[in-house]
Amino acid sequence: MLSISKQDIINRMKVDNPWWDDLEKVSEAKWPQRNYFGRFYDLVTNTSFRRATILMGPRRVGKTVMIRQTIVSLIENRSIPKTHALF
Repeated sequence: MLSISKQDIINRMKVDNPWWDDLEKVSEAKWPQRNYFGRFYDLVTNTSFRRATILMGPRRVGKTVMIRQTIVSLIENRSIPKTHALF
């Protein structure tokens, strides 16, 4: 059976979550926001009831970019701790 060390998992998580170290490492934050970013961000930040927000769409339309931009906006505008955002 393949064994993956705890350090290997942590290293991979740091690659997938560059904002843990520095927000400047998230290059997508500087890209133009997608057309539906505002609506998606409103759904994500609406805490009036407990539910998950699901982002669906075809390949290569910008879902990951919009999620990463949302994470940066949450850290900057909502002052959430960087390590509380996990991708």
